[in-house]
Amino acid sequence: RPDAEYARMLSHLDPMAWYGEGEVNPLRLLVEKIKELPEKPDVVLIDSRTGISPLAAPLLFDVSDINVIAFYPHPPA
Repeated sequence: RPDAEYARMLSHLDPMAWYGEGEVNPLRLLVEKIKELPEKPDVVLIDSRTGISPLAAPLLFDVSDINVIAFYPHPPA
């Protein structure tokens, strides 16, 4: 179960750094490793954080072929 330590570790993710010159992009590496598997999955689902987050842009616009976005229309606060 996610706890405070998990949340702290997530805060260290810096997707902007993955797009610097010569930087390793872990999401692209993950996709490449999946493509190299002997058993090829038909679908790979990656769940992103709720709302707009720094990790959402690479998932939506870089490594995905199709995006499924689900939300509930909450009334304005």
